Parts: sequence; C-alpha cells; structure tokens
Amino acid sequence: MMDHDPPLASAGWGWPVVSGIRKNRRQVFVSYPRRLHPKAEFRGVFEELAKAFTVDFVFPEEAPLGAEAPQRIVAALRSSRFGIFDVSGWDPNVVFELGFALGLNERTCVVAQAESVHSERTPADLRGLGRVQYGTYQELQDYLLRLLSDELPVPRSHEIEHQVEGLREDTLELIREHPGLRVADIANLLGVSVDMAKLIVKPLVGTHLRLEGAARGARYFPLNVLS
Repeated sequence: MMDHDPPLASAGWGWPVVSGIRKNRRQVFVSYPRRLHPKAEFRGVFEELAKAFTVDFVFPEEAPLGAEAPQRIVAALRSSRFGIFDVSGWDPNVVFELGFALGLNERTCVVAQAESVHSERTPADLRGLGRVQYGTYQELQDYLLRLLSDELPVPRSHEIEHQVEGLREDTLELIREHPGLRVADIANLLGVSVDMAKLIVKPLVGTHLRLEGAARGARYFPLNVLS
C-alpha cells in the first residue's frame, strides 16, 4: 500500500550555482539505484508518463557530457522543474544526488520501495525527510501520475479537473454502458489524450476489466461480461 502522499519538499541551504542555467518547466530529474531496479522495467514507468504529460525525464547518466560529474548533476538539477529520488537501499549515488538537490534548494520528491528501506540504514541527516513508499512499479506510477497531474495539468474538457480516481470511475461506467470500447474511444469520451487514457485504464485490467485483442484494436470489457 502507498503511504500518504507528501508534498514536494525543498531545503533552505545555499549552494554554488552553475551559471547560465534556465528552468525547463517540462523537465524532471530522476535518480534511482540502477543495481536494484531493472532498467527497462523501471524506465517503463517514466516512458508512459512522459508521453501522457509531454514531459522529459532526465537521468544522471544521460546528463550532457563536457563537464565533471558534479557540474553535470548541478546543471541537470537546476534546469529541471523538480527531482524524483528513489532511495531504495540508500544507494550512495542517489543519496549524493539528493544531497546536491537539497543543497541547491531544489524541490524534491523522495520515493522508496517499501521492502528495501530500513530505518537503521537511513543516513542521519535524512531521517526527518518525508518519502513515499511503494510496493510495485504500478503503485509508483500511480503516485507519480497524481503528482504530475497537479504539477503539469493536462488540458481536457472533463469536469473533474486532475482527479485520476474520478477518471477511472468514469471509465468503468463508460465500459459498463458500452462494453468493447477501445482506448481511443475512452480517450475521446473522457476528453483526454490517448496516452493519458492508457495510464488511466491500465491498473483496471485484471481487477475490474478484461482486455481482448492486441495493439490498437484491443477492446475493454467488464470482467463479468462476455464479448
């Protein structure tokens, strides 16, 4: 289960600033322990969100070359709207980059896989820092979906602005009334993009909905309704 969602936090410390850096409001810095998370699976969480919100996620290993590592990290942090830091296992590189963000007074969102974080291993200086704990990558994606819905609103005609749960309830109602809808149909009826509709409907498959077909022709049905 997800913990209560804490707001984005920032510290008040001063830090040397790399000059000539401008904020990109649709860029988010992401730091995670690569030895714990399979790259393709973990990055997949962000690839779907990037499409839905038209946002660029910047990872430390992808920061532009041509400068020393600390300067590259500072430049990537300073140019991002905020940073997401996965402290699962308290990886030294992630803690190092989180320290940079706090020192630069940048906004941070700290997350961790519940089973990989133990209080006795928490660095002393970070024990008071709030974090969101998740169990699965789907839970992580759901949390980030809510966060980005607040941070980067997606224009749409739906009357319940930015309410993911409300959209999912409406999706279930639509499919109960019209079994066999495709994701493009759902997007059109909700007034959101197709990529956003995919994120909305994805967690419902297997619990409330079943999927028939593949790729663009796939259709959604209530679990108790036969096609």
